Amino acid sequence: MTSELDWGDWDSPTPASGNNGTVALATPIRLSTFKAADRPTPFERVLTLTQIRDMVRSTTVSAEVSASTEHPLLKLALFSGRRSAENMTHATGVEIDHDEGEISPEAALERLWEAGLAALVYTTRKDNPDGQRRWRAILPFSRPLVPALRRQLAESALAALGVENDAAGVSTAEGTAFYYAGVAGRPRFVETCDGRFVDEVFPPSEPDSWGDWDRPQED
Repeated sequence: MTSELDWGDWDSPTPASGNNGTVALATPIRLSTFKAADRPTPFERVLTLTQIRDMVRSTTVSAEVSASTEHPLLKLALFSGRRSAENMTHATGVEIDHDEGEISPEAALERLWEAGLAALVYTTRKDNPDGQRRWRAILPFSRPLVPALRRQLAESALAALGVENDAAGVSTAEGTAFYYAGVAGRPRFVETCDGRFVDEVFPPSEPDSWGDWDRPQED
């Protein structure tokens, strides 16, 4: 696994301050990026949610390339080898893929903000502003968590959006990475809302949620 950025100051993250602050947007998050769908080797990165937003905004491909699988993907997770659910060692957030068009990206961002969640919402390359809306929401955790907690937190995020967990066209797939490039020359929605991390708003029910990874030190 290739590391592009150092771990930095992750060991002592500052608690998120809620909707009126910017701390959650500026907190470093560990994630994996991939050069293409058929290249499962992860590039581990450390970026803030604001930096992820800027990466999504600035990454574009041609319409021809967008119809292929030869463009980059991201996943809020860490892997011990190639990308797969079995190789996921830690989850660092959840991704929600919404393809049914029932909720606009603007409404999704507003619902997440009203729930007090820090999030990034961006439209996908197949989004149709005059028809079926297609977008993804990225909700980071305050720190890496064991993968077993990811589904529980994904369901909590879906509830905040008012979306059923088994709704058609909605995916929170554990081992799936998601495209983030836009189509050159085509406008898109890429916005963040500040708030708290999803695991702070909806604390996991399992008490030992950190596992052996970067356990917070007691005062």
